[in-house]
Amino acid sequence: MNYKTFLINLDRSRQRLSDAKAQLDALNIPFERVSAADGSKLTESERACFDKSTAQQRYHYDLTWGEVGCYLSHIRCWQKIVDEKLDYAVILEDDLHLNEDFVKIHGVLEQLEYPWSFIKLGNPFKSRQETPVEKQGGFSLVSYDKAPSGTCAQVVSYEAAKRLLASRSNFFRPVDVDLQWQWEVPIKVLGLTPYVAGHNLSFASEIQQIEQRKDKQKRRWVRLREQLRFYYHSKLRGE
Repeated sequence: MNYKTFLINLDRSRQRLSDAKAQLDALNIPFERVSAADGSKLTESERACFDKSTAQQRYHYDLTWGEVGCYLSHIRCWQKIVDEKLDYAVILEDDLHLNEDFVKIHGVLEQLEYPWSFIKLGNPFKSRQETPVEKQGGFSLVSYDKAPSGTCAQVVSYEAAKRLLASRSNFFRPVDVDLQWQWEVPIKVLGLTPYVAGHNLSFASEIQQIEQRKDKQKRRWVRLREQLRFYYHSKLRGE
């Protein structure tokens, strides 16, 4: 299969790049560095990708420019998957910690019989209910009651990249939250456990250094309404 490993890195965070590179080199994993969209230096056209009007109706605060940059960085990776006609890519953020079982991932992916398009490889910030759908090579492919947040490591197929690009040329939520709304994107998010990656909490968040999320004005009624909307789609309609 035709695949690559992409490592997203903010240019100003050389220590994070060095640490992530050292981990991949130690595992003998070739990778391609993808320069992230720096939230503090976004162009006018990049800023226009944030749909402020929809955010005011559908999300409980306006994204920080750091969060916009993070989303755009993932879009760059999705575009590379499509442009290079890759079967899939493993997309990593540079503030991560990999364990030695990461080297087994490509072999497991080739053995999977269950249809997949997007697989989380990173330990989530908050645990979600997991339902095993297939076992291969000591790993379990799982579905979620609600896709967990966090995007430190994931596998994205060609088909998933096309769908994501088609549905999210403009966006109004953080990328990990958006992926939870699977009927809007539209893709099905699965996970591979035990997880082979986690967030390296020793690094300060680049996103939060640019602009503080806590300083954004919150729209509490919008949040409540969207929680009810999510419940309707994911629970009552079984999606």
